[in-house]
Amino acid sequence: VQSAVNELPARIAGADSQPDTQLVGSVSGEYDFIFSFKLDGSGLNHNGNLVAEARSKSGSNVPIPLQYNWKRKVGDNLVRMNDIVGNTYQISADDVGTSIVVEAKPADPDDSHLGFAIGEMGPFDLDP
Repeated sequence: VQSAVNELPARIAGADSQPDTQLVGSVSGEYDFIFSFKLDGSGLNHNGNLVAEARSKSGSNVPIPLQYNWKRKVGDNLVRMNDIVGNTYQISADDVGTSIVVEAKPADPDDSHLGFAIGEMGPFDLDP
């Protein structure tokens, strides 16, 4: 089981052998910043971390601090993962057959950035 968990990042989401291919999740919501949701690494060189990031749309491209709400999507049900608080989530064997959803909003409501973003990736699968 442990070897399957260790190999999971290279096998998820239909990863291909192209070294310059980066897996990105779908992004939706209403927000006034640049939001990305991706699997860290490229091609088969993924470390198994899903990363959500936001940057200002202005020419400064400054990172925006966000509050994150991570969920595991099982069928049509969303199950909150309370122990994940930052912008990174390490996928595991528990995620096989599910999708991961992150909801993000600016951490400072007095900041000039507004709205919320939703990122989703999956369902995750092991190759046979």
